[in-house]
Amino acid sequence: MNAPLPSRSLLADAFRNAFALSILVLVSLPAASQETAAEPALPAEPAEQIEPAEPSERIPARLWEEGDPGAAGSNDLVTVPGLYRAWLELPSGHELGFNLEIDFRRDAQRRPIYPIAVINGIDASPAVLEPQGPEGEARTGLVIGFADTDARIEAEIQQGGQMISGEMIYSRDANGEPVEYRLPFRAAYGDFRRYDTPEPEGPEDPPTLATDWRVTFESRQGPAAMSVRLLPDGRHVQGTISTPTGDDGVLVGTFYDGRLRLSRFTGASGLLYDATLQPDGSLAGTFHSLGHHTETFTASPARDAVLPDLFTQTRWLEGVTPADLAFRDTAGSMTRLGELAPGPALLYVFGTWCHNCSDATRYLNELHERHADALPIVGIAFESPADFETQAAKVRSYAQAKGVRFPMLIAGERDKSAATETLGALDRVRAYPTFVFIDREGEPVAVHQGFIGPADPGRHAALRAGFDRRINAILGGG
Repeated sequence: MNAPLPSRSLLADAFRNAFALSILVLVSLPAASQETAAEPALPAEPAEQIEPAEPSERIPARLWEEGDPGAAGSNDLVTVPGLYRAWLELPSGHELGFNLEIDFRRDAQRRPIYPIAVINGIDASPAVLEPQGPEGEARTGLVIGFADTDARIEAEIQQGGQMISGEMIYSRDANGEPVEYRLPFRAAYGDFRRYDTPEPEGPEDPPTLATDWRVTFESRQGPAAMSVRLLPDGRHVQGTISTPTGDDGVLVGTFYDGRLRLSRFTGASGLLYDATLQPDGSLAGTFHSLGHHTETFTASPARDAVLPDLFTQTRWLEGVTPADLAFRDTAGSMTRLGELAPGPALLYVFGTWCHNCSDATRYLNELHERHADALPIVGIAFESPADFETQAAKVRSYAQAKGVRFPMLIAGERDKSAATETLGALDRVRAYPTFVFIDREGEPVAVHQGFIGPADPGRHAALRAGFDRRINAILGGG
């Protein structure tokens, strides 16, 4: 079992330092409405130069190859701790880039352990690395597992630890439907870059890239807004794309020679935007969700890119009383909402597989701590596959991992049409998560679809302000 990951990753810290000022400026502005985009802010001073990481100082990088008298056998993994530039080769030939940080330690019994994180800019997400190979020998095989998914990477260490090669294997798409994909995987040691762009041969004029964009997809419906900012190195960029269902999380990439690449990989999902700057200043390119979905998109610079008010998109059905709804808890007992949260209350329609729900759950933990028993929160989970025991196990594990202290019930399958029918209370389940605000009389007074998280600081601040107003209203504070 791996030790807990260090709380701050080296590479995540580098991105965090580069963007700290711009994010602080954004969130310190007056909260914008959902219809108003926040004014962009760029870092005032260049961040400290990012250098490729040296091997971990906890244990010399080659110690286990030379023999370690304190080791519990010769089962160590032949790899080099540090930062890696990693990528998946998609069926289209595009590369979906991300970064890994691998560490090496020994537990109290001197057994080797390998903390590992997937790095997406300021986000460092723990994963699990398990060595593979014959007992009693130096190992060159490994499996990397990820939270909230059965997807995995199976790989072999090559070139004396400088390269890791293998496959990412996953069996469910973004909608939970069964698929079977094997995507070639590579990781190169000591490279902090997101994509393999050539090193500058001399001084370069700083590139020009608009901050705010209005995005139109080939098949995805509704408005979308992209916010992207160049790092001080003039090559790397960080941002996100937000829609009426939520944001894509922190996207990281490069802008070089007119080509913009933004990506995010968590194991449970993988997104890539690959676009070229057009003569008229617009962008045109393709969006990829791992190997199972591709569509074209265009983007135009637009400081006024707006999203609809997410409190107006989904409505509660007349004649349905929240207290009468009943779902099973993780032990299988049927529980009426009125027993847990007669009002005031906040209902949280979510899924353990949903990345916007991960951000939302952290926020709800904060609300639960702030309001305690004055505002009961109840999670209503929609999961896959269909059998209850598997769903219950996922929700229990999720609650433990996220530190959730409010009750979570299990409603059914994650398919939105099926969820609409099972819930029987909304005109349509359009987004995970969805929130329902219940007043003191037990009546629903507001429904909010989707969740825009910290990756979009301006809109996230607006969301928090909107939630606070409605919570204060149902609690009787205004």
